[in-house]
Amino acid sequence: MNRRLLAALVMLVTVVALGSTPLSAQPSSSGARAATWQQAKTPWGDPDLQGIWNNVTATPLERPKELGEKALLTETEAEEYEQQIADRRAKAEARPHTGYAASIWFETSQSLSEKRTSLLVEPAGGRLPALTQGAQTAFDTHAERRKLSPSDGW
Repeated sequence: MNRRLLAALVMLVTVVALGSTPLSAQPSSSGARAATWQQAKTPWGDPDLQGIWNNVTATPLERPKELGEKALLTETEAEEYEQQIADRRAKAEARPHTGYAASIWFETSQSLSEKRTSLLVEPAGGRLPALTQGAQTAFDTHAERRKLSPSDGW
């Protein structure tokens, strides 16, 4: 009986000692941390973007044309937009389908990121810039090849 009591007492003291880490061991404020933070770099000097990235947001990549130059929505506008997204997804899920439901295969959200109208912040219009003439020519060439032989290539 004495050994059990002693073991329980030792465990209690250990838990209390480990659970009460002094606040001085906690990291300093985020402002000080942000001032010393540096972007990780690849061996060749570019920003290192390795990691797990996802697209769990309802914010589109490009800003819808009807929103023009508006970068942020008001609280009310954001709620209405999120409701439209929810309604559209519910309508799509209600359609009969053969084993394919977006809600099963994709991580999605019905919330906007910071009430933004697009994930693109540069250029200011929130839309992808037009392709250069060379890029457009290459795109058109590849599109023609895909029409002739769509299963060639990965």
